[in-house]
Amino acid sequence: MDDNQTRSQLQTDQQFLTVSSQDRGFRQNADGSYNSTSHLMRPRGQEINWLHTAPDATWFSVGMYGPPQPWID
Repeated sequence: MDDNQTRSQLQTDQQFLTVSSQDRGFRQNADGSYNSTSHLMRPRGQEINWLHTAPDATWFSVGMYGPPQPWID
C-alpha cells in the first residue's frame, strides 16, 4: 500500500504494509481466491488479511501475482 503523495509506502503503525498468500494464517476463500481488507480499525476476525490505513491519507494498493507452485517446483 503506497501513499499517493510520496509514491512510497504509507506510514502507519503496522510494520510491513503488505499481505500475501504466503503469510501464515492468510485466509483463502472457498474458490481459491484471497481478499484483503484496508481500514483504519482492525476488523475482528480478519486481522491477518488487514492493512492499516492512515487518517486523511490517500493511497493505492498494488496486486502482484506469481506463477503457480508446480511451476516454481
